[in-house]
Amino acid sequence: MSQVATMDWAPEKLKTLDRAPSDGEIIKAKELIDVISPMGLSLQARKVYNLLLENAHTRMGERGGEHQIPLSVLRGVHKGNERLDRVLKQLMTTVAVIQLHGEKGRRGIRRVQLLGGNDVVEDVNEREGVFKYEFDPRLVDVLLESRVYAQLKKDVVFAFESKYALALYEVVQRRSNLRHLAHEEIDIGKLRALLDVEPEKYATFGALNQRVLKPAVTEVNFLCDFSVSMEPIKTGRKITAVRLSWWMKSADDKRRAREELRRARIGRKARRDDAVEELADFRQKLRADIEHAGKPPAIPDLEDEIVY
Repeated sequence: MSQVATMDWAPEKLKTLDRAPSDGEIIKAKELIDVISPMGLSLQARKVYNLLLENAHTRMGERGGEHQIPLSVLRGVHKGNERLDRVLKQLMTTVAVIQLHGEKGRRGIRRVQLLGGNDVVEDVNEREGVFKYEFDPRLVDVLLESRVYAQLKKDVVFAFESKYALALYEVVQRRSNLRHLAHEEIDIGKLRALLDVEPEKYATFGALNQRVLKPAVTEVNFLCDFSVSMEPIKTGRKITAVRLSWWMKSADDKRRAREELRRARIGRKARRDDAVEELADFRQKLRADIEHAGKPPAIPDLEDEIVY
């Protein structure tokens, strides 16, 4: 079954693909971050696609358009191709719907697959194989004109255990280059789309908050060099949007995040939970100190007001 994604594109002078990535960095165009896919891209599909983009980045506009990458890089710790085959089929059946904005008010729609034709080539006498692939030329045209991008750190990308957390990381990273902006109000429908939440899942805000938003914010805050929060916004009695805010961590907090990335994945959830408990204890103590001083508490309730 095909999937549908939507993105916007408006040609500008500054180009995303002119930005050479630093070591351990993936440059990802905004047009491939703000992707809406109702069927949902898996965590593994998101990671593999980032590797394919990284591998092709500097040669995206070359004639012929074929790229290749060792299968071992895409497989990761998995030895067989079965899981990889499922991921590649998912990428091939995700259709991106791109809004085109031209001169004099002209506009249009472009539909392309996230991944074009490809070959899995293995030599029975060799342990190594290669994956040969192409992107739809119409998608390449959009990427060649893209000017907004995210600088993703590979070690962070591959440390995530939730696709919602990885999506949130990309969403914030592509906004962090906007120096005039440190927060954005996002309606719930768009937020669900940006985080790739399937339409039939977590219909109420309470369920969305508990199963998607809180875990994603917690994981991002634990692994990244910035912190994020989401504050629900009500229209009447109904929560209709959130205020997504982000800010850089202190030097000590950045160091702790970098140290965690170097540690084994085993035990990470327990360490993350401990960090959340420490933050909750700190806020509870601060609230008690304020109340003891006779001042009205100015700290939002952890459960109802802000998603940490």
